[in-house]
Amino acid sequence: MPANPAVPVPDEASRRIQDAVKAAHGRGFAAHPDVVLGFDEFFDRICEWSLAGDAGALVGRIEKMEAADYYLASACELGCPGAWDRLTNLYQSRFRAMALRWGASASDADEIARELPGELLGKPANARFATRIGSFDGTGSLLAWCGTVIDRALARRRRKQSRETGAELDARPDDGGSPPPDMVVHTETGRRVHDAFETALLDLSAREFLIVKGKFGDGRSQKEIAQQLGISEPRVSNLLKRAIDRIRNAVLREVPDETAAHWMDRDGLRPVLKDAISSLLSNDP
Repeated sequence: MPANPAVPVPDEASRRIQDAVKAAHGRGFAAHPDVVLGFDEFFDRICEWSLAGDAGALVGRIEKMEAADYYLASACELGCPGAWDRLTNLYQSRFRAMALRWGASASDADEIARELPGELLGKPANARFATRIGSFDGTGSLLAWCGTVIDRALARRRRKQSRETGAELDARPDDGGSPPPDMVVHTETGRRVHDAFETALLDLSAREFLIVKGKFGDGRSQKEIAQQLGISEPRVSNLLKRAIDRIRNAVLREVPDETAAHWMDRDGLRPVLKDAISSLLSNDP
């Protein structure tokens, strides 16, 4: 008997996407059984990624995503009952441990851990999302993504403490021969380069940003970054190289001027990245 023409039959690409989303949704529910997020809502959020109609790329991204973390973040974004309680119970002690590991005092770490869920609930700059956590896209772990918010909270506290004590925020000298950060932004081209670097940094995954920030913003060694993030040194090296290549390519697309090439080599890259990271962390997340 011929198929009923009124009943749509999904094509192969649609079937692959739906199967991948079902598997991801199942992993998310298995990890957070007390938080009920409907499949249709989960499916709609994933399909907002819209990878230019490339079903294979979308399926690959779904299969590689941190499904349990994305499920919980989506449930928080959509206001599912119990989602925020689950997030707080699961991560608050980890937020505190992360803040301590990154140099916060015990009292600051306690306060950051208490306040972070509220910050994640806040309205983000991107109007597409109802909450800040809604912008988490499943790339890397949710904990690593939250690390960028913790970083900014720590940076704000350190600036406040520095102002109160009259101390300099960063007394470390720049590398010999490198142009100081203020030289980077005091020309029209320099301003465009700075803005392009900020945009490129925002396009990195949470883990890539933390690695670049550790290397260029904090001056940490790759061994120290590996210990901080709980991954191997070779993994840090590979992720750092990939992130730098992405940053260079993004900046050169935005600022093709020959003068921009000054900031593409190793000596120029360090101060402009340090300045761009500092600028990003000085803004409210």
